[in-house]
Amino acid sequence: MTTKEALLQIKTLLSKFSDNTQAKFELVEDKLADGTIVYYDLSTKEIYVVGEGGEKVPAPVGEHELQTGEIVIVAEEGKIAEIKKKEDKPEVEVEIETAEVKEEEVAAKDEELKKEVEKLKKDYEEMKKKVEEMSTNFETLLNAQKLSADLMEQIATEPSGKPIQKPNTFHQQLKSDKDVKFAKLQEVFANRKK
Repeated sequence: MTTKEALLQIKTLLSKFSDNTQAKFELVEDKLADGTIVYYDLSTKEIYVVGEGGEKVPAPVGEHELQTGEIVIVAEEGKIAEIKKKEDKPEVEVEIETAEVKEEEVAAKDEELKKEVEKLKKDYEEMKKKVEEMSTNFETLLNAQKLSADLMEQIATEPSGKPIQKPNTFHQQLKSDKDVKFAKLQEVFANRKK
């Protein structure tokens, strides 16, 4: 209980015992949770909201939360039907709703994680198959390389069937033919001179 409430209750109790039979109308100023200024009197159960021009307007029907956390319930315009204390708030329900929401969020995230794990397992299996294929291909290449080396060694050690020919002597043959013809020509000239 706040000090304002305690003072108002004391005032209400004392006003019952006062000689004055007519109740005094005293408004108490307070603020709503959104900062709106309100005036209310618990003895007459009237509540007013300060309007734009600073004039007091009867509070609309509904629940209005004060900055203290108390909720003022207005059933008729400008009349307080009930004031709920902070403790009267159904905090347990909010916690249960929050827990249910958290359970739903956890369940959704759990489902997402399961999907991710399944995807990772699938990717792992695919990569495993590819590695096995690469390993098989690598072994095949190693065998082919070994066979190629063996073949090259055999080819290098075997004699060729035909002997190696000398380089083309066509040019030398032409030169020698030319020399022979020239020598014959000289012989012919020498015989003529005689």
